[in-house]
Amino acid sequence: MKKLADFFAKNDLAINQKKFLIATSAGPDSMALLDMMRKLVPQPELQIVVGHVDHNLRRDSYLENELLDRYCQKYNLRIYHKKWAKDLQPQVGIEAAARKFRYDFFKEIIASEQIDYLLTAHHGDDLIENILLKFVRSGRVQEMNSLIQIGKFGQASVLRPLLYWSKQELEQYDEKNKIDFIQDQTNFEDDVLRNRIRHHIVPLLKKENSGLVKNAMRFLESEDELENDQSSLFSSIKAPSYFLDSITGNMADLSGLSLEQKRRYFEWLILNKWHQQVHFSEIDENIWQKDGFSIFFYRHRFFITKNKFADSPMQPIQLDKEFLFRGKKYLVSLKEKVPQMQTVGFFYNEPNLQLKAGSVIAGEKLELANDKQAKSKKKFAEVGIPKQLRNRCLAIKNNQQILFVEHVYQWQKFDKKYIRYNIFSNCEDSFK
Repeated sequence: MKKLADFFAKNDLAINQKKFLIATSAGPDSMALLDMMRKLVPQPELQIVVGHVDHNLRRDSYLENELLDRYCQKYNLRIYHKKWAKDLQPQVGIEAAARKFRYDFFKEIIASEQIDYLLTAHHGDDLIENILLKFVRSGRVQEMNSLIQIGKFGQASVLRPLLYWSKQELEQYDEKNKIDFIQDQTNFEDDVLRNRIRHHIVPLLKKENSGLVKNAMRFLESEDELENDQSSLFSSIKAPSYFLDSITGNMADLSGLSLEQKRRYFEWLILNKWHQQVHFSEIDENIWQKDGFSIFFYRHRFFITKNKFADSPMQPIQLDKEFLFRGKKYLVSLKEKVPQMQTVGFFYNEPNLQLKAGSVIAGEKLELANDKQAKSKKKFAEVGIPKQLRNRCLAIKNNQQILFVEHVYQWQKFDKKYIRYNIFSNCEDSFK
């Protein structure tokens, strides 16, 4: 119990008047966590909510519900159950799918109960297994460090307070306090790599060093320090811009970084914007691609994008009526201002136009003031927009005549009878 109280004190985590969601499987680890938290918080009936998912992968999984209901009724704790229907279970990737189903359920509880902390029962042996598993699969230190003690999970914080505990200590706690639990028999099978590591490798390592859990935590803390140092370095670099659903910045701002540091910087940007871990293992000078993300370089700038967009066909639009383009709201109006929208451009032309909106098609030309024409790609190049992003720029046409291209072009001829058309959007982006 002291180690659990020390975890909250050391990390300056308040306990009083906070609400806790305990992710519980009815196994020995999560039952120990639930019982310890019940004793630690001053008002467990008000502060603790139990969340349990029946993954419906074993015939006797209903026993978990019964055990947890008995425990929660005994101590007047509220519990949420959810069963994973068979028709929702995929044929492959079931472990990842189960995790997503489980955490989606926890998100629902967090929102409805205004939870402050989500607690999971990952312990020191889990950390050792995770380090070894990631070492075998990828060798990336960042992935070995995925079981962090404190992280964000939507509006709540996710806490793993048992990482300083060994599995043996938790089983001893259950025995001493007469806590009932259910053993998942699939954990004793050797059909998956994690179980083989658990059954055969970790015991050998513990024979060599009984303080293996402490060493795993020391590894975790050392990696945390390195991650913090890296984040401090990357945060000191001039912040990039958000432009056409991409991240962009000047390569000159990265001149002090090695190629390897630049790779890590780009991965750090992706994690911060899209909350997805990506590792660019193969790098060349022109374009890096991995897991739906692309990094490319143009006119001394870098661009990071997620997914490719096909050209958007032209769609009829009406004045003062919102329309969608690339998931953003736009509006064309004769008004000078529109509430809660920003001006992204304008053009002058005749009244009562039949306007359409969409993407510029490669090869289309733009009218200049001197009755000459310019290829659209030339104008894109002049303002530094690479070809990968050009179909993300909104184009406005009257019949087949291009009148406006976002960031690039507006109708350049003028006549006294022309009126001003203003283009608005719910978000604005630009180079810094």
